[in-house]
Amino acid sequence: MSGSVQRGRPGGEPGEPTLGLPVYGVSQRTPLAALADGLDPSGCVVVLDGERPLGVYSPRQVQRDETDPLAPETVGDLTPERPLVVEAGVPAETCLERALGDGERFVLVVDDADRLAGVVTRWQLLAARERGDADTPVVELLVDGE
Repeated sequence: MSGSVQRGRPGGEPGEPTLGLPVYGVSQRTPLAALADGLDPSGCVVVLDGERPLGVYSPRQVQRDETDPLAPETVGDLTPERPLVVEAGVPAETCLERALGDGERFVLVVDDADRLAGVVTRWQLLAARERGDADTPVVELLVDGE
């Protein structure tokens, strides 16, 4: 994936959304200039090492300031984020509590091999709570949608 931008869920078809959320998988070597146009502002950019998530940003966070000669050049040059990563079987309510406690907008869901399975937002987790799906494993939200 050296320097490319892949839209969709890793392991899925390119362009396949995760719960309607545009997810863009990139490597640390991806130039920020490659992300300059075409990113859906409602989505997220997930930095991957292979299929293992390292960080998550909003499209706005990865826009390079062309007027600043010291601005980061690649995704890897950005200040490292510590994303909220949960295993697929964790209940939606537990994910929500962690997302709210950490102030995270995005929750990265990984499988047993620590590969990215998908992304849920705290709003999707709040909707699951409202529906009475608090005990539902978060991975089922990825499959079943909102």
